[in-house]
Amino acid sequence: MKGLGIFSFTFDWSIVASFLQSPLVSPFFAIGAKERIQQVVNRAGDKDISDLCTDPPDIDSLIANVTTCGNFSLVLLWVIVGFLVYYIKNMSREIQVFEPFSILGLESGATDHEIKKAYRRLSIQYHPDKNPDPAAHQYFVESISKAYQALTDPISHENFEKYGHPDGRQVQMGIALPQFILNIDGSSGGILLLWIVVICILLPLVLAAVYLSRSAKYTGNYVKNDTLGAYFHMMKPSLAPM
Repeated sequence: MKGLGIFSFTFDWSIVASFLQSPLVSPFFAIGAKERIQQVVNRAGDKDISDLCTDPPDIDSLIANVTTCGNFSLVLLWVIVGFLVYYIKNMSREIQVFEPFSILGLESGATDHEIKKAYRRLSIQYHPDKNPDPAAHQYFVESISKAYQALTDPISHENFEKYGHPDGRQVQMGIALPQFILNIDGSSGGILLLWIVVICILLPLVLAAVYLSRSAKYTGNYVKNDTLGAYFHMMKPSLAPM
């Protein structure tokens, strides 16, 4: 197809960011753990949780609870996500396009006589025999000669019409996707979008729900809530003011 860029980029960093970000959503579903512990204590009696502990919290223990490997890993992953978002937002999306008419200084649809005339004019300016500058030599070989071949040589012109370059197909980068997540005709479309929704949204939510349903049975010290409630129920008489 005419007008294709020299390089075809199909790699999408936003997909990478979405896959990396999806596991980071589940830790925020743990909000409300204190309320669940308060409910356990309330089942043991009418005392508030602050009445069961008269000593203020230890600063060292609070720091130790915050500075854990899990928290550091979570912060590091969010930093990586932020970097990817910044990179996606600011990276260059310009694709170099090979336009032989523009290189030769001609309008689209110029005749063979005009093409040859423009090539001779640029050869006097950029040919290595006329201009010893290495940059001029490189521009003549990589641009002017290729543009002239694309418009005059039958094989080069056919390659340009198919691949957008007289040398044929150029570098193509992409992500290999398994066939089962594509449509029958090989296109992604809604099937790929459905898989992204399932893997990046529904699966983390299901895992978070399973984790919270199981973790709700235990306290922060890995003691069952029923055991803790029974303990406070038995200790309630001794906690009463004398």
